[in-house]
Amino acid sequence: MTTFDRLASRVFDLYERQQYRQALDLLDREGAAHPEQAWHIGYWRVCLLTRLGDAEAALTHLEQLLDQGLWIPVTWLRNDPDLAGLRGHPRFERAVAVCEQRQSEAQRRVVPRRVLQFPEGTALRPEGTALSQGSGSAPPGRSSVPVLIALHGNAENAARAAGCWRFVASHGWALLVPQSTQVMGPDAYHWDDLDRGAQDVRYHYRSMLDDAAAPGASLDPKRVVLAGFSRGAALALHLALSGVLPARGVIALAPHLTDWNYMEGLLEPSPRNPGLRAYFWAGSRDERAVRMIEDVARWMEAAGLTVQVEIVQGDGHFYPPDLEARIAPLLATWR
Repeated sequence: MTTFDRLASRVFDLYERQQYRQALDLLDREGAAHPEQAWHIGYWRVCLLTRLGDAEAALTHLEQLLDQGLWIPVTWLRNDPDLAGLRGHPRFERAVAVCEQRQSEAQRRVVPRRVLQFPEGTALRPEGTALSQGSGSAPPGRSSVPVLIALHGNAENAARAAGCWRFVASHGWALLVPQSTQVMGPDAYHWDDLDRGAQDVRYHYRSMLDDAAAPGASLDPKRVVLAGFSRGAALALHLALSGVLPARGVIALAPHLTDWNYMEGLLEPSPRNPGLRAYFWAGSRDERAVRMIEDVARWMEAAGLTVQVEIVQGDGHFYPPDLEARIAPLLATWR
């Protein structure tokens, strides 16, 4: 769990207890430490101020965010129950129009991006090149390495997700973190369209293998594990169960999807990735993720696949705070 996740967890705890003023005070004290999340924190402020009945302050803060060049996802502004008291106000509607314009412009300019990291002992390679430690070619007898593809959650980006998964390189795995081309917020992306998300991931996967064909890198396309958090976890399951990508394992952390019933059909008449193994994790307070895990794990087990489920009491919708300790044993087994 990142420091921002810890802050978010505390804010949400206060929100659930309707301690809105205390949540605002917490953001006043600690929000400035996360400038990359200024738009996200600003959105929470607008919601909390509205809950406190201070529409004037909420609208002023929203306008200040726009003055800084930031914006809020339009679907959040239109659909969040917290903001019901602002909808229809001319200032709010003008702000929504600005956010819609900025989101459309960001979507128009989006380009494919990824983070790629190699195991220790192999130098990081710039895009389109292949560099290994030393002469620029793989050491004699060096074996190929397995690949973990980690998918960020909604409202995240590849860099933030890579920070959570970076430990896999120290366990002998290459790490590929594709970034969605579906824009959600300022430098924040989503996977709501699973088919488009699958196209993005396949593009980065194939590009990675093409780069690895040059001297200096040796990646094993037969040893791939798909992983993800929240909607990224749902996409990882979608890719693994549909057979869009070859996978020997899938790691789904707090998977979120509106309707996952179609996944049962992906396992019939037999799994597309025979021998696929799955690890599911969620916090007990994350009720949608728990329900999805229970269903998908049951369908996978009925199809003869190996499944491990961990539900941690009291945790909400966040990455596990001890992610490496939970995942490293899996990587050792799934190599």
